[in-house]
Amino acid sequence: MNPMIQTLDSLEVIPHGKGDAIDADTTSEGVVTRVGDKILLACADEIPLFLAVRGKALIGIVASLEDILNESVLASIKKAIASLALNGQDFEAILGPSLTFSHVPVSKELLQATFDRGYRLGTKGTSGQTFLDPQMILFQQLRGLGIEPEHILISDYDTFENPSLLYSALAGDKEKNVFEGVLR
Repeated sequence: MNPMIQTLDSLEVIPHGKGDAIDADTTSEGVVTRVGDKILLACADEIPLFLAVRGKALIGIVASLEDILNESVLASIKKAIASLALNGQDFEAILGPSLTFSHVPVSKELLQATFDRGYRLGTKGTSGQTFLDPQMILFQQLRGLGIEPEHILISDYDTFENPSLLYSALAGDKEKNVFEGVLR
């Protein structure tokens, strides 16, 4: 059994990394509305984000740091939720394996700009390098949509720190992981 599988009441996310035979070319972001339907997301270090309401809808988006910071991920989620005539608080969310805090170095200017936007989820490390936490920024954005913290699951797996399981662009991999979200 895959130890990285994540499950909530409304959805299940199955990561397919190294050694799995799933073609990244068959993936797509989007919305599905039938139980058992799947969305496949391909990414290496970005956050595979799935949001679902049991039996009603599943949304899948690849969330890059840039798209999280410029809030285009948030705008896409809001648009999808409105098109489904559902409310944010009805959703559950899973953030799949991605780079974690210590592998997301940014410039001091970007860190300050992020702070100025109200996201205080970064720091200066002991080496003097500054870092951001994209998972927690996305978590904060999802909370702003009304999704309760207990309905947001964040993967424990870092793509860079698990080279035997997952591909990572930071590690020099050209391949991508495929994350399969299934509506329950």
